[in-house]
Amino acid sequence: MFAIAIWDEKKKTLFLARDRLGIKPLYYTRVDHSLLFSSEIKALAVCKDADLSLDHQSFAEYLLFENYFANRTLNKEIKLVGPGQIVIFDTCTRYLAKDHFWQPVLKSTMEDEIGDIYEGYLKRIETSVNRHLISDVPLGCLP
Repeated sequence: MFAIAIWDEKKKTLFLARDRLGIKPLYYTRVDHSLLFSSEIKALAVCKDADLSLDHQSFAEYLLFENYFANRTLNKEIKLVGPGQIVIFDTCTRYLAKDHFWQPVLKSTMEDEIGDIYEGYLKRIETSVNRHLISDVPLGCLP
């Protein structure tokens, strides 16, 4: 899990990238001719020139689903780098581009039996939970 910013001095380009599943957040906004980024919205809100107006679509989604979708936030001009996405900002041209370095691949064949699919997912979930239980400190879990 990661959120990373890489500066290319030769090309004067900033790369923002986020882990494949979007565990670590990474927000960005444009202010005048600059790009501000942070792992928290409140850090961007400190900038007095940042537009903090409400995104009504995201607000409606949040009220209905307790979440907002795509790369939007509750603020109209503050965006979220998507899972497995790279945001590229060229400081010379002020051009902002987006690309994905990873996207999920859903595999399914018609020959698969429902039981086989269920057992396969159950095994993957158990493996994932067991990996996340490895820790140097005590862990707890609620049903």
